[in-house]
This record gives sequence, C-alpha cells and structure tokens, in this order.
Amino acid sequence: MGRSGSAAGLRHRWSRRKVISAALTSAGAMALLTACGTAATVTTSAASSAAPSTSVASTNSTAASSSPVATSSAAPATSTAAASSASTATSQAATTATASSAAPTASATTTAPTPSPNAVVFWSNSGYPYTGHVGAQLVQQFEQQGGPTIAYTDTVYADFMQKLLTTVAAGTPPDLSYTDRYVTQANACKGVIQTMDSMIAKSKVITKNMFFPRLVHDTNFRGKTYAIPHGPDVGLFYYNQDIFSAAGLDPAKPPLDWDTASTMAQKLTRTQGGNVQQVGWSPSQDWGVPWLVTYWQQGGEELGPDETKVTLNNAMAVNSLNYFKKVYDLEGGYDPITKFVSSLKGAEKAFIAGKVGMTWSTHSSIHDFQVANVSFKWNASYFPLPPNGQRANYMGGWSLVIPTGAKHAAGAFQFLEFLCQPAPQVSWAEEWNCLPSVAAVANSDAYLKGDPLRKLAVQDAGIAKWVIVAPGADQTLPVEVGIQAPVLTGQQTPEAELTNAQQKIQSILDQSYSQCSAT
Repeated sequence: MGRSGSAAGLRHRWSRRKVISAALTSAGAMALLTACGTAATVTTSAASSAAPSTSVASTNSTAASSSPVATSSAAPATSTAAASSASTATSQAATTATASSAAPTASATTTAPTPSPNAVVFWSNSGYPYTGHVGAQLVQQFEQQGGPTIAYTDTVYADFMQKLLTTVAAGTPPDLSYTDRYVTQANACKGVIQTMDSMIAKSKVITKNMFFPRLVHDTNFRGKTYAIPHGPDVGLFYYNQDIFSAAGLDPAKPPLDWDTASTMAQKLTRTQGGNVQQVGWSPSQDWGVPWLVTYWQQGGEELGPDETKVTLNNAMAVNSLNYFKKVYDLEGGYDPITKFVSSLKGAEKAFIAGKVGMTWSTHSSIHDFQVANVSFKWNASYFPLPPNGQRANYMGGWSLVIPTGAKHAAGAFQFLEFLCQPAPQVSWAEEWNCLPSVAAVANSDAYLKGDPLRKLAVQDAGIAKWVIVAPGADQTLPVEVGIQAPVLTGQQTPEAELTNAQQKIQSILDQSYSQCSAT
C-alpha cells in the first residue's frame, strides 16, 4: 500500500506473494526448494536511492468502516505478551506456504559497483525488491547513521533458497539472506544458518520474544534463535458488498459462521446454460492452505507437543474437508467452480474482477484492490467459524537469516537491529501492506492509525498459525496442500486421504530429524 500503482510494481509484489499460493493450490505441488534459477538485479545503496511514495490508509474508501466485523468485540485483541501458539505458505506460505502464479520473473540485470570487501552482502528477493523501493531507502538511512555498507541483491525466488544451500557448502554464502519462514527450522537442522542467541543477548534492540508468538516459534529451533521474522501477513475474509446486495443479502453482514457462509456461497453463485458465470466462494483456491484454518478453528494441531509426530488424521480434519466439499456441492460441484476461478487466474483476481463474492486472502490484498481500482464496494471479516469454534488465522511471511560461514555476521545483525526499530517496521509494512513483525509496533497507533482492518489483522496475528515448519518442511508442504483435491473431487474419502498424508509426512519428519546436525 502507499506505492505507485504501476503495472511493474504490482507484478513484483503479486508474483512474490502468490508464488507459494500457486504451489499450494496445486495438488501436484513440487518441493519449492528444488527449483533453481538465476539471480536478478544486483545493486548497492550507492546505485539506488529512490524513495517510496507516501503511504495511505489501508481501508478501501468504499468499505463500510462501521461494519460489525471491523469493530467486532467478539474476539478482543490478543495480548502479544501472553499469547502463545504451537506453526505457510505463499504462498501461500509462504506466500510465504505460502501460499499463486508462476515464480517471479527476474528483473533485468544491471551493472552495479563492486561492493567493498567490508560490505555486508545481503540477498533480498524480487517479490519485495529493495531496488527503487522502501528497502533502498532503509539501507540509505542505516548507512547514513553509521552502519556498514549493505550490498544487496534482489534475487529470484526459485533461485536463492537453493543457492543458499550450495553457497554455504562452498564456503561463499551471503552475510544476510531472506528465506521463507517455514523452512527456517529445516535450514537450522541442516546447519545452513547460524544461531543469533549470543548477539541477541548483547542487543539493546532485539529480544527473543518481541515478535508475535507464531513468529517466535517458527524462527527458533531446539531453544535457539536462528532468524528474525520480517514482513509477516495474515488473512482476511473479503466480500463484495455489491454482489451481496444484488443477491438480496445484507451488504453490512458478512458470514460469521460456516453454515451462513455455505448458504451465502450458494446464493451468490450464478450459472447460465450450464456454464458458471459467478462464484460465491471457492475455498480451496484461496490463500495459503485454507483447509488448515478450519482445522485450527476446531482446536486441531498439525504436530504433537514435541513436534515430531503428525496429528492430522482425526475427526477435526475430516470435518474441515467435508465442509469445503459441502460448499462446492451447494454451488454445483468442485470441477466447474474451480475451472471457472482458474480461468480468471485465481481466487483473488476473480474477486477483483467482480466474479467471486467471497474470498480468503492476505491482508496485503488491500493494496491489490487499490491498484486495480475496483469499482465495487467491499469489506472484510474474520474467517467464518464452525459451531463452538475459535478464531484462527494463517500467518505467512519471511525470515532473515545469517548463513553459516558469513564473513560479516556482526554487520548483518546490526542491520537486523535497525530493521526491528519502530520506524523501519512501519515503513516496510506501509509500502508492502504486510504487518510489522514486532508485536508492540503492530499494536501501536503509529501503525494502526485507527484503521479497522489493520486492527482486525493484528488481533488475529496474536493467535495465527502456519504450515508445518519442523525439519522436513520443505518436503511436507506439497503433501499438506495435496490433501484437498482428492477429497473435494470425490475421488477419495477424507479418512483415507488423511491416513495416506499422515504416513507420508511422518516418514519425511522421521528421516529429516534423523539427519539433523543441529544440537
């Protein structure tokens, strides 16, 4: 948000945030870390100092700010100091899982000055590029305050996570790198990244538990901190108020429970001559691994307390999958609904086109609506709840790591300290419309600015979860994603599919833990 609405800018951001979503919504998703490509734009702060445009408030001007969900007191804000949780994608996951379309395309490579031997070599990524954006401005501010030179590279998503493994093995890693948060523990297990505990102990800025509970969980392994979370995102349940009105539904009342959501989805779906013209809701095509949200709402967990045993094969997971199948059956079936939405390039784009009445997508989608200049009124709520259910959300995003063998680890951590300060946290969140990772900053007036949708997102950030992040997560994600399609098409029962998936994931975890080199 707050950025220029240029097509190039939108493509950068769309491709990064949607990378994992495409992988997550595909039954045949491949392990993301096996992909390999080429690095994109290389630059240093001396070569790029373009400042981002001024930020604007995130709530769409046509959204009714008086909506009962935007100011709902049903689920009060969670205390981030006391909140705790057990966790993607993309992707969706990741949009991180993260849980969208094909991997980001590489920017044209430009000639950049050779960084000095003492520069901190930093791999950012092309989805949230530093070049010409807020990242470049933050690097410039950091260096002007006396920090070391940051020589950053906006890398290609499909390339840099694999290159991180190979450069560490070769003894030539960067000093600082982004990595999908869901693979942080896997990389820690493999010895690819180093702990930050000794640096945190001396820091006057960073503390171990200053981040949202899920972020602390995902960036720690066996009691040690291996990463600093940055730019997380949670989901909101968006609905098209104009489509609601046309269907005779109250545009001020989003669905707050499962039964209402499925009934509305049926009423909002339109067909003509046997062809789908408009879809109420296509839940399996939404952001992340959406069936997990319904599972968490019932109290489900992906792993047991010690995070070595898979716990997906149970009645709560069966209920979740059966609920999604009910939605599709009421609308006319999984195949015609998903085919129609896919023809519009996914659930969010179909929503922007006014062809989907409701969708679960990232908080950062607000910026996409603004760039697309949608002509309809919309608003957002939390994910509809099951009977006796609890609020749940999906928190994707990135982490920043110092690879094993980094030559300038101290300088890298100094830059991390800068990024964790309130002003840089807010600046980053403003441009990319994600959340500050530091809980106190996210809950501050400087970030919230009275915006009801920001408040809604921050409330859920305190209780959000994610895909499996234990060692082996780089291989388990496609299995978690692939559970949906066989059940929703009627090719497999939920019980059989969950039994099969649990066995696969357990085998991956067992093997990964057995090969773990971290102590």
